Amino acid sequence: MNGLTHRPIARVLVDGQQDAVLTDGEGRFELKLPAGFAAIAVSRPGFAAERRSQHRVNVGANMPPLTFSLLPSATITGHVSLSSGDEAEGIRVMLYRRSYENGHDSWRVRDSARTDSEGTFRLGDLEAPGTYMLITGESMDAGPQGRDDLGLRFGYPSVIYPGVSDPAAAGLFSLSPGQQAVADFVLARQPYFPVTIGVANRTNEERTVPMQIFDASGRRLNYSTQWFPQEQVARVSLPNGRYYAESTQRGDTQSYGRVDFTVAGKAVSGLVMTMFPLQPIPVHIRREFTATPAGGISGGGYSIGSGSGDPGPGVSVALTSADTFDGHNAGGNFRRVDGSADSSLYEIVNMTPGRYWVNAVAYQGYVSSMRCGGIDLLREPLMIGEGNSTAPIDVTLRNDTGSISGVISGAASAAPSSNGADQALGEISAVSVYAVPVSSMPAQIQGATVADHSTQFMISNLAPGEYRVFALDENIDVATLSPEERQRYMARGVTATVEASSTANVQLDVIPTSEVTAQ
Repeated sequence: MNGLTHRPIARVLVDGQQDAVLTDGEGRFELKLPAGFAAIAVSRPGFAAERRSQHRVNVGANMPPLTFSLLPSATITGHVSLSSGDEAEGIRVMLYRRSYENGHDSWRVRDSARTDSEGTFRLGDLEAPGTYMLITGESMDAGPQGRDDLGLRFGYPSVIYPGVSDPAAAGLFSLSPGQQAVADFVLARQPYFPVTIGVANRTNEERTVPMQIFDASGRRLNYSTQWFPQEQVARVSLPNGRYYAESTQRGDTQSYGRVDFTVAGKAVSGLVMTMFPLQPIPVHIRREFTATPAGGISGGGYSIGSGSGDPGPGVSVALTSADTFDGHNAGGNFRRVDGSADSSLYEIVNMTPGRYWVNAVAYQGYVSSMRCGGIDLLREPLMIGEGNSTAPIDVTLRNDTGSISGVISGAASAAPSSNGADQALGEISAVSVYAVPVSSMPAQIQGATVADHSTQFMISNLAPGEYRVFALDENIDVATLSPEERQRYMARGVTATVEASSTANVQLDVIPTSEVTAQ
């Protein structure tokens, strides 16, 4: 059914993996599947992919009919015109979507399109609700008309809708299902001025120095630099604006450099990018374990709790960029310090300067604290400066975990479900149960279990603290919810206080996921 109009949808692909059909004119379908749990996916052009792309169904005899809903996708259409009056054919328009991972938001490329001979573009099949941003690619004037008498180049710089260069001033599209938004651009023809950048402290003199150009917000720009080996400089042509260039040299000795500059109506010369070696970031691991688990747990290339005498790291540590646009910083390997006999000393290598979220997952127990100097890395990003001038990361592990045990009310009787039918939960759909920390930051979200055929559940290995616990008739990825979305689910849950080495007990009612998403 159409989730907006509640009318049936024809020619929807219903895929049960072992059988697949298209719905008829009344939206009806029939699949022949073996008994047991099956994942059923529904899709059709013009209807956006759901956050839950698959529905878990328990197939058995005498099943009542299932009802699935699809929401119409949103579209953005628009027109690009040039201040010169020339045709705006072939201009690339990039669509970014705001996404979340563990509560941290960023902008990721969702799609792109090019304008036709009339300067129009269309971006369709967009997930809604969702928040989007449009950015045009640069376009250079071709041929002799692209330069003036002095050889100065001209073109149309990249802009963000409605025609700004600062993402903070962007016009955002908060699309709802079925919405048809319109976005028009007027691109201004501008001169491009030569920028020359020298490099100091090079480690590989025989090689070129690749550089990437970014605007002041950290958005990577599609401007190509050219290396001139005889002069030992890089050159690029840029319109007026604030920029920085950065370079990372790999090899036996890895180094990084950055230089900030402004283009204001004339050529820029005399810039020097100084290369600094990339130093390892120390990681100190402290284990405050109060109990020894039975058996060993392997992870990180070391045996944990085995008879080898080497406890290993006990935790994985990964850095993800905190940059707003498609985090461009890359690299980073978590490893033991070479030649060290101290099992608590590790390091992260090959990281370039920038802002990073530090994600630490314990193999046994939980991460009770993670700090770098006076910074709480469970709540704030890590700042890596030039030359990796960063204090050691101190990670504390504990294993006095607790549990949440619960009963799902009404699981043995009929209860409303998001598929629109009254069903016995133990017969038709799985129930997903989530425990979300109340006071901890999103990076510490943990604990999810599914109760199939049962009215009882157990979520183990939880850090002591207060949680909101809720049961849904669909499986969702809590880590990708926005803080506002996550709060709507948490508001429907119950509070459980987990104490060290103890079990908290709760009783839950199943929440129809469709009720929460409709808020």
